[in-house]
Amino acid sequence: MSATFIHLEAEQITPNHKEVFRYLGYNVNSTPDETVKALAEKAIEKMRSIIMPQAVYDFYDLSFSEPEEKKLAQTQNEAQNETQSIPEIQFGEIKISSKYLWPLFKDCKKVCVAACTIGPQVDSLIRRTGAINSALASVMQATGAMFIEEFVDFVNSRIKSDAAQEGFQTKPRYSPGYGDVPLDLQKNIFSMLPCTRIGLSLMQTLIMAPEKSVTAFIGLKKI
Repeated sequence: MSATFIHLEAEQITPNHKEVFRYLGYNVNSTPDETVKALAEKAIEKMRSIIMPQAVYDFYDLSFSEPEEKKLAQTQNEAQNETQSIPEIQFGEIKISSKYLWPLFKDCKKVCVAACTIGPQVDSLIRRTGAINSALASVMQATGAMFIEEFVDFVNSRIKSDAAQEGFQTKPRYSPGYGDVPLDLQKNIFSMLPCTRIGLSLMQTLIMAPEKSVTAFIGLKKI
């Protein structure tokens, strides 16, 4: 199966003001003042005029090796050097033993690998704004985080639909750089997917450009 591409118009993503405020540090028990609300409206309006939501994803068969003995870091309530067996997870060019991915993948047959971005103009806008208005730039950072997460949710729903047509249901997504899943796997993802076709590149530091971008793994379980 060849990779699937998604391109949305900015108007197809509905801004989520509550998420902007959450990224700014507000919770359900705190309310931003009128100044912050006005900055959020301005940031959303400016950013929505320039975002270019694009994504690419593909599906890979999933397999597991024989379990290997791995010493994993334990919580304070467990023995420090307790040994656990975790199979090596294999899909595409990726081979990894992970106590975080294993519960998500152990009953799956396939994995979807996805890359999403909202375009380089967002980074430029935040940099320009930061030079003249640091408060607005901070709100724009939160707004950019909101827009990319809203777009990733859209892509995830499309993947879920594609999977259902083939008799699969999706598990929660997981991204490199969290838990024991190394950020170095970004290299494999960029080798497996034609990320440059959506304007996405990987720097030597393993940071993606544009910054407001997300890569993820999604396990697919047979229904």
